[in-house]
Amino acid sequence: MTSISNRRRLARRALALLATTGACIGLGCLLGARPVGRAAGLPEQGSVRWLLRLFGVRELLLSFGLYRSLRCDDPQLARLLAELTAVAQVGDVAATTVTALGGGLPRRVVVGVTLGALPTLACTWLIRRGYPAR
Repeated sequence: MTSISNRRRLARRALALLATTGACIGLGCLLGARPVGRAAGLPEQGSVRWLLRLFGVRELLLSFGLYRSLRCDDPQLARLLAELTAVAQVGDVAATTVTALGGGLPRRVVVGVTLGALPTLACTWLIRRGYPAR
């Protein structure tokens, strides 16, 4: 059986991992939308670059919130932001899948987004265990 302090330690590590990863992805999409789009096989359109930049802003905002909850050790904020991050990730999987089925995205993008969702959901589960609801 895992002790409460060990669960909290794992939850804090998961928060740090989500915050760091999200910040890196967010900065990459915000500052390097063109190379990210090319690597993903997306069309060379200005609207695609703007969508990648907006995605980057969303990731940065979620990351800042996750980092703040980590620094303050705020259970409610940690759970809320982890759950928002998980919902955003599931939405990304759904959106990329629907777009790929319509022929608008390469399948490798769907695979990448789906594989990226798995660690996010695992981290969310660890955070929920380490910061139980009251």
